[in-house]
Amino acid sequence: MGIVVFCKILKFIFVFSTHYDLSPSYIIIMKLKLPNWGSLCNPNLLLNSDFQSGIINQKGQTNHELNNSTPTLTIDGWIGIGTYVSVKTNYINIFDNRGTGDSYLLQKFDNPINGDYTFYINVNYMSKGTLEIYIEGTDQTDKLTISTKGEYTHTFKNVSNGTALTLHLKGFNGDIYRMKFEKGSVFTGMPLWNEALELLKCQKYFVALKGDFVGASTYDLNNAFFTIPISTKLNKRPSVSFQNTLRVHVYTDENYYITPTNLAIFSIDSNHICLVVNVQNLNRNVIAMLRTYDDFIYLDAYDY
Repeated sequence: MGIVVFCKILKFIFVFSTHYDLSPSYIIIMKLKLPNWGSLCNPNLLLNSDFQSGIINQKGQTNHELNNSTPTLTIDGWIGIGTYVSVKTNYINIFDNRGTGDSYLLQKFDNPINGDYTFYINVNYMSKGTLEIYIEGTDQTDKLTISTKGEYTHTFKNVSNGTALTLHLKGFNGDIYRMKFEKGSVFTGMPLWNEALELLKCQKYFVALKGDFVGASTYDLNNAFFTIPISTKLNKRPSVSFQNTLRVHVYTDENYYITPTNLAIFSIDSNHICLVVNVQNLNRNVIAMLRTYDDFIYLDAYDY
């Protein structure tokens, strides 16, 4: 819109100058100060919440089905407790999977927050229950309660040491298209969505590795070491886990593979992680390949 207005002003100046004498004695100097259009929309303090534009789902699961009280990562950024999260093309469907009214979907803040914050949500469909949104660590009587579909905004006043934004599903079943959490008392709109940038922000906390990674048992003959590039420095030293089909192929005179029972981090920096896997007592240097097949190695730096 700003570009269109600016172009119309230029067109007016050109047409005016072709019909009238603009000698120096008649020129009126105007200073046009254009607004910083990018500053009109506050940044979204939530990770991965503009589902209508795109969804970061590194785990690759279409459905995240949680039945117990163990906090578990679903789609990137969102920790679920007893919640079913179904990933659609441009929205997510969430519902109280335990049917007990004590299911949750939440996103934690890196540091406690203070002041006024505004929350926006677009619930495009819901079939039952209610959805309550509040901030953990504060007075939970200040909350937004949703019982019908629609777009909602709510300003949390005088937040003190807030630790997480929580969606409490009380028998709720509905589709979420967009959410935003921003500093201030006014909803300023959704910022433009950038998939590469959003993925990079998510990978500060969680990385899913998939592929074939070449390594060698050169430092310690009982282990193979695999140095793997990562896109950004993680929030903290992550835990590492893998799926059942992870294998290490060892290339010797008689090639073979092993199914490792453990996988550990040998070292990590802002650009690489070195994983170590036991390959038995070979008593010699070998080349090895770590293969994930259709599954993943998870590097998890979330605080649950």
